[in-house]
Amino acid sequence: YTLSLHDALPISCGYAFNSGFSMLKEILEKSIVESEIIVKLLVGSLQKYRACIEAQDRQLTGIDKKTVQLLQTYLKYENFSLYTCEQRFYHGKIFLLEGLERTIICLGSSNISRSAFVSNYELNMAFDVRNNSDIYLNFYKWIDQLFFSSVQLNNLDISVFSDNEINVEGATVIRKLSLSSVQHRIDEIS
Repeated sequence: YTLSLHDALPISCGYAFNSGFSMLKEILEKSIVESEIIVKLLVGSLQKYRACIEAQDRQLTGIDKKTVQLLQTYLKYENFSLYTCEQRFYHGKIFLLEGLERTIICLGSSNISRSAFVSNYELNMAFDVRNNSDIYLNFYKWIDQLFFSSVQLNNLDISVFSDNEINVEGATVIRKLSLSSVQHRIDEIS
């Protein structure tokens, strides 16, 4: 595997949701559907996908059915490929927008979700570099290694995923229940 240095749009993130893809729809569809730009997407939350398929009794969280349906649509195009890291959870966020002479490298904390793009307090930085610069070449070497050490997913079985987009990025409070309180509630309703 070698990432082409031209006409490629590598994107990587920990989590990706339909809500975020809807905000990137114009860019993605122009890249995937209307052009020959190669889009390579790496999603960390797909890390245990193949293990769930093999186990046949598990459900994967961190990505929902609606998002998977969208990814399945994109996977029909030859210029779109989907990856994940199985050895370790990948949580970095990288968007690389390459031009003929210059490239924009976006690094930060935003996953692909509406909350990341609209309501969360995120930090993202964009670097505008020349395509022949050391920064550009070193970054491409790093991202090339990232995709090389990842697993390509050519298809996603929608039955492995949940129905709802889970807010994995925001703080959620889950109240713990004691066994006695559960037993008391059962006694009340029976």
